[in-house]
Amino acid sequence: MYQVPSSLAGLLSLLRPCFTQPSFQTFSMLMVGFAGRVRDCTVTGMLQAAGLAGEWHHSRAHDFFAYRRWDPDELGLLLLDFLVSVFVKVGAPIRLAVDDTLFGRSGRRVWGAHYLHDGAQPEGSGRRTRWGNCWVVVVLVVELQCLGGRLIGLPVLFRLFRPKDDQHPDPERPSQPELARGLIDMVLKRFGARIVELVMDGAYASNAWRGLPDRVTVTTRMRSNAAVHELPAPQRRAGQMGRTPLKGKKLPTLAEIAKTAIFRALLSWM
Repeated sequence: MYQVPSSLAGLLSLLRPCFTQPSFQTFSMLMVGFAGRVRDCTVTGMLQAAGLAGEWHHSRAHDFFAYRRWDPDELGLLLLDFLVSVFVKVGAPIRLAVDDTLFGRSGRRVWGAHYLHDGAQPEGSGRRTRWGNCWVVVVLVVELQCLGGRLIGLPVLFRLFRPKDDQHPDPERPSQPELARGLIDMVLKRFGARIVELVMDGAYASNAWRGLPDRVTVTTRMRSNAAVHELPAPQRRAGQMGRTPLKGKKLPTLAEIAKTAIFRALLSWM
C-alpha cells in the first residue's frame, strides 16, 4: 500500500474526477516523485524520487502518459477552478496570459519536433533556433502577497504547435494564435459570468481574437506602423449599396494617438 502525504493528498483529491482509480494512483505517486525530485523530472526520475524504482515497472508510469484514458484539458480546467478559488477574489477579473515555449529535444524521431525560434535564448548565444517541441501555454496570472505582491504565472492549459512544412503542408493546421484561442474559449465557457483580462505579446496579435465577448479585454503589443480603424457599423445604413464594410473609419497613426493619450502607471519597479 503506497501512501501520499496527507497535505498533498487533499489537493490531489480535487483532481480525482479526471482519472480511473488505477490511473489516479499512478498519477498521485508520480506527483509525489515530481515534488521530491531534485534533478530533471523525467518519468523514471519521478519513480525513483517516489521510492518506486524496482517496485513498479517503468512501463506503468510511461503508459500513464501514452495509453491511459484521461484528458489534459479536463485536468487543466479543474486545476484552474481551484487556483481561481484560492488566488482570485470573488468578482475580480481573471487575468490570463498566452505565450509559447520551446522544449529542446534530441533525436530525429521525436514526434512533433521541428526547428523553431527560441526566444528564451539570450541574444548573441548563437542558438536562437533549436530542435524541439513548441507548446502554446495559457497561464493564470496571480499576485502573491507572500512575495510582496509579485505577479507570477501558473500554467493550466497547453497545446502542441506543429508548423506547416514540406512533409505536412496541410493548410488547415492551426497557428499558434488559433491554438491559444481554442484554449481561451474553453476558459470563457467555464467561467461564463466572469470578466477576463487577456495578455499576450505582439506575436499573438492576429485575427484569431475576433468575436470575443464584451467581458474580455485583450492587451498586446502592436507594430509601430500598424493601421488602426474604428469598428464597422453594426447595421447597414438605409439605401447602402455593396457589401457591408469590414472596417470602420481609419484612425490616426499610433504615434499621433500616443501624443494625446493619457497613461496611468499600474506597476512600480524597484
